[in-house]
Amino acid sequence: MGGVLIVDEEGNVEDLTPDEALKDERLKDFPIFPELLTRKIVHAQNYWKESVLSNVKNLWLHHENQIELIDVSGQGNRQPFLVIANDGGEYWMIAVEPYGRAHGLAAIYLINAQTGEMSRIKFETPLTGPVKAIDYVKKALPTFDWSQFMAVEPIPIFLNGELWWRVAIIPGSGSGVAKIAFVNAETKEVKIFENEDEVRAFLLYGQVGAKIEEISGIVGAIYSYIKNGNTHWILIIDNETLYLSADQLSDELILKVLNLREGDNVTVKISEGRVVEIEKTWKQGT
Repeated sequence: MGGVLIVDEEGNVEDLTPDEALKDERLKDFPIFPELLTRKIVHAQNYWKESVLSNVKNLWLHHENQIELIDVSGQGNRQPFLVIANDGGEYWMIAVEPYGRAHGLAAIYLINAQTGEMSRIKFETPLTGPVKAIDYVKKALPTFDWSQFMAVEPIPIFLNGELWWRVAIIPGSGSGVAKIAFVNAETKEVKIFENEDEVRAFLLYGQVGAKIEEISGIVGAIYSYIKNGNTHWILIIDNETLYLSADQLSDELILKVLNLREGDNVTVKISEGRVVEIEKTWKQGT
């Protein structure tokens, strides 16, 4: 039947069913869906034929639509990796390759760490997978002492619609992080960062050394209209007028626009003509 065991400081054990565990307030911030089970679920995607014999023949001979779980060798840290999404939810992430030695990327599976609900991001064109991403990081640092350091935990990051692999470079002892690298899964471009501020700026603005223009003030008016099937907004902040379009905004920024009201005090950050952040601080009169 499965479930969750809770052991308190006095050694008392509670045995909760899966439904009870999902409803238990003590567990709402913990990944309770078993890590090992996620591997089995993703591996089971290979068994899609109409019969057991057809599945066996496909896995032994034909390899049609067959996927392989990708584990970076020599690290002792197998997938899945626990990632936190923009919505704050925790997910087990597993990247898979097509069968063979190409080390390309076939799909990324995300399994909700609370409920076990699974979603898949499939790639029709060949992209760099996590194993190759680590190879590119090592090539980008040819003088680095790789006998003392490891490149670990390639995590997928989507920036402006592009897939990047975030790779941590850590000492062999596992204490601390020496560098953070990002590898573009399509172009194979590698970016190396040495401090959190650089990483944060890259994740927020999608580029290195971005020049940011800030427009701050009181929202005087906000209008919306539909054009060519796309939502547009006219945002008036003090004496500035901004024209926003939903197809140029992330889902997070769209929600922020929808929550704006006249009288709000806001700062809009713009990079290369594109809105990259909207910060609402306080409302006039409060």
